[in-house]
Amino acid sequence: MVPRDQLECFLHLVERLGQKRLIKNAGLQPEFSFRFHHQHGAMFSAREPDPEDLESYLLPFRQLLLQKEPASLGRINNILAQGLTNDELRSWLNESRHQWKRALQHGGMRLVIREKEITPEYATDLWINGYYFHTTQKLEELQRFTGPFEAILVRNRFLNHVYDATMYALNLRNITMIAVREGHCDFARVKPNLQ
Repeated sequence: MVPRDQLECFLHLVERLGQKRLIKNAGLQPEFSFRFHHQHGAMFSAREPDPEDLESYLLPFRQLLLQKEPASLGRINNILAQGLTNDELRSWLNESRHQWKRALQHGGMRLVIREKEITPEYATDLWINGYYFHTTQKLEELQRFTGPFEAILVRNRFLNHVYDATMYALNLRNITMIAVREGHCDFARVKPNLQ
């Protein structure tokens, strides 16, 4: 697929995601709070997206994360990084990419459970490929988090990563739309089939 077609595929995918009830009802952003009281011990509360809305959203969403998909975040970023001719758009892209890399590494906090660091990518892989799309190995890994707070922390890490990836996709969509509309992307400079 040629780079311009990949950008069009990406724009179509983000438009599809925007039509999902999860986005229309502003139900994507999870909330999690943890408190410790000297008399009552640890307490937590969480607000999650509607389960059916989330599952419906994840089916097309996972294309953004799968590196071999033509509309993956990595491929779209690379096309824009090589093809953008406007310095302002390039700066916006670089800042967005920097924020995304931070979100990929630790998502705002470092989470370690039983000596294993639970990165946002790892938690997302476990939930998407272990729970929603049932890869037996990933489901078994996910089921290992059985402590009182373990499962909810891993789940929250996953939900926050979905939110962060969606925000990054929206930034890329805005950059892409401006670049294509105003002719600020030189597709001749873009190497085909970038990952």
